[in-house]
Amino acid sequence: MKKKLIIILAILVIVFFIIYKLTIKPTSIKTTYLKDNKEYKDIKVESIADIRINRYTEGGFNSDIVSDKNSIKKLYNTLINMKYGKETDMACEDNSTIYIIDFFDGTNKTISIECDWIIIGDKRYIIVE
Repeated sequence: MKKKLIIILAILVIVFFIIYKLTIKPTSIKTTYLKDNKEYKDIKVESIADIRINRYTEGGFNSDIVSDKNSIKKLYNTLINMKYGKETDMACEDNSTIYIIDFFDGTNKTISIECDWIIIGDKRYIIVE
């Protein structure tokens, strides 16, 4: 009798598990590539003179300039292919990186990353791997 009860309970658990899995809809996170954002989609790598990188951390300020064509292309592709998801109201002050993309025509665009969030306009979005 005990074996039958255990088998019936096991079958019930399996059936309930299957029903649960079939009724729960997976939530998908809508993501956007930075290159698809209207602010950045018109950037052409050939028009970039250099990229200034300003890092602000607990340890202080650090600045680099990327100016050779291969390094610009590699960094540009990394940045522009970054994906971000939903908006967040989180912020941090001890880990920010600001990429200033300088163009040959004297203009520039900025990409700001704070911890795990990208700032576009005055909104923060979660960066998705």
